[in-house]
Amino acid sequence: MDLKEWLLKLGVENYYSLLNRQNLTLAKLRMIHSHDELKKLGINSFLVRKKILAGIEKLNHLNNTDNSQGWNQTEKRIIENYPYLLAYPFYEMLTEKEPFLKLQLMKDLFLNILKYLGILYLTEYLRSSRNSEEINILFRGKMLIPQFGNWNHLIQSIFTFLKQENHVFLIPELLESFSELELGRGKKTRRYKIEIVFTDDFGDKRTVFQQVSAISALINFRNRYIGHNITLKPEKSKKVFKIYYPILLDLLEKIGFCSDYNIKSYSDRTEINWTGIEPETKINKDVSKQRNVYLKSKQEETVLPELFIQMQEFNREKKLLLYDKIENNMIVYTSVKRDIIRIPLISIPKNELLDIGIDYDN
Repeated sequence: MDLKEWLLKLGVENYYSLLNRQNLTLAKLRMIHSHDELKKLGINSFLVRKKILAGIEKLNHLNNTDNSQGWNQTEKRIIENYPYLLAYPFYEMLTEKEPFLKLQLMKDLFLNILKYLGILYLTEYLRSSRNSEEINILFRGKMLIPQFGNWNHLIQSIFTFLKQENHVFLIPELLESFSELELGRGKKTRRYKIEIVFTDDFGDKRTVFQQVSAISALINFRNRYIGHNITLKPEKSKKVFKIYYPILLDLLEKIGFCSDYNIKSYSDRTEINWTGIEPETKINKDVSKQRNVYLKSKQEETVLPELFIQMQEFNREKKLLLYDKIENNMIVYTSVKRDIIRIPLISIPKNELLDIGIDYDN
């Protein structure tokens, strides 16, 4: 990658001429580490300098850690080829040094996995000509302010319904690999023996070991170790990570098909390919595609439902936003980097809202 391509990825390609006139290459730019150095090059905007310095730090860190961290081939493939909404939090988790924060990042990544699968299944549901009152009721009852288990419940309900209706899947792996995705109870579903702590009818805490799926195991991890104002000590955090990280990695391997379906967004004559930890930006020549997020399969590009995934500009940077909840007629979205953005419910296409049973007036 040369300097021009790298600046384009950062969204500051208009500074290429300025830097090129001074014989700056990407290799030379990577040696810069301060605002003052960039000021001397004629970059006066603080936000642009901040963006360039962050890009340099990430570029140097990735190159330095690629060998020294001892990442295996699966981990490298996730970082390079998986959708950005999975690849970036995975990379962030791997490079985090503080043990308890590493657990929190693992929880965030797991939630993004559930949201990603949920978006794919919801896309299939909205594309179908079928309507399920059970799914609509589930969304109204559980998905306005969803918990981890609610996403899993929604995914299972949509899968069961579409399979019964003989729906032809845009993403056939969602049908073919259902058991391998650890969402069902089929014979192919791998089970993990984990410790479950619960309170019995007499108010006493009990501990049992159960064989559960990857998603059930990770929901147990979230409920037991993250939240409720719990803060684990470093050694305990390391032990918990050692138990649950292989389960998370196994789940990510089972959705490896996601690298065959790129997420793209189009706006303001810009096309962004949201793959890996550094989304690729280039000029969008198709003016008919504006302000939408698409899933690109081998056969076609399909618009993903705006209710669940959006691309918006925030602090002069384009962000990929995932659905979080609905409150006070506003949809709350979060970015991979934990920005929070609220969008009026009425801005969402009516067919998406009606199909899942949301009333504009409520």
